[in-house]
Amino acid sequence: MALVAGIVGAIGCGAIWTRADRLAAPVLTRTAITTFTGRIEQIEIQAAKATVRLTLATEGAPALPPRVRVTVDVDKMPDGIVAGERVSLRARLVAPQGASVRGGFDFARVACSSALARPARRSGR
Repeated sequence: MALVAGIVGAIGCGAIWTRADRLAAPVLTRTAITTFTGRIEQIEIQAAKATVRLTLATEGAPALPPRVRVTVDVDKMPDGIVAGERVSLRARLVAPQGASVRGGFDFARVACSSALARPARRSGR
């Protein structure tokens, strides 16, 4: 009976491990300046900083996480941009930072679990 339980447990662990590997999203490990296309999921206006933060679902870029956040200065933001539109831009993407103190907020872990890259800055035009 114990042998059967051990075999069933091993099969279960193997199935979980295989599923986790299949569903794993790409994670940025270093800073990258890249051009990509994405669909706007969310627009957050940050009036105090005079910036707009866009949450984009990346398209056709297998090396990028499925979602990235890009910060754009208000004066460089094109008029009429709404959620659901496709945009193409060049941005400096930065790898998520881990916890700065033991037990502190770990942005890298949260970003990995939500398939989200650290906020980036739009560069160029």
